[in-house]
Amino acid sequence: MHQGNLLYSTHSLPLSNPNSCIKFTILSPISCTLQIFFQNGEIWTLSHNSFSTLLEFKKLLAISMRPQFKPTNDLCKKCSSRITRKTLQYCYLCGYGFCKTCSNIYTQLDFLGHIKDCPICEGCKDKVIQLKCEIREYYGETNALCRGHTNKFRSMAEDRNSLRDLLKARSHEWVFSCRTDS
Repeated sequence: MHQGNLLYSTHSLPLSNPNSCIKFTILSPISCTLQIFFQNGEIWTLSHNSFSTLLEFKKLLAISMRPQFKPTNDLCKKCSSRITRKTLQYCYLCGYGFCKTCSNIYTQLDFLGHIKDCPICEGCKDKVIQLKCEIREYYGETNALCRGHTNKFRSMAEDRNSLRDLLKARSHEWVFSCRTDS
């Protein structure tokens, strides 16, 4: 198993260190640079001479941000109806188990490394829209839906920070290592 370090200015920090990462993106495929955005406004840049290694770093960071699914005790978190393995769906954001009726919204969670549509619960829907809109605003790509949602969330400070708090609570274990089978 290989483990690396995240280089920040002149300091070398263990890659298990970043516990408040909220977004990461490939900055430039040509220069092989990955940016990691933190809650406190810091932006760290990770560079590597191999683009495939950089993609692997991004994948591992994404996996480490995913929530761990919680035990369900056979009841839906929202409606308390009985659920079976066939009717159980986990919300890919909060990690709680729901029946298919209460978790019938699907969306891409690309900021967590999911490229396919994932089920999320009704309670997390607005949080996902908010975060996606904030990411679009950061890059100057707003649309009418985003403007309406960001104005709504600006007036409610507790909701504005709730997704970041949720992600921070979920990021208690950051493992950033590459495993090579040889």
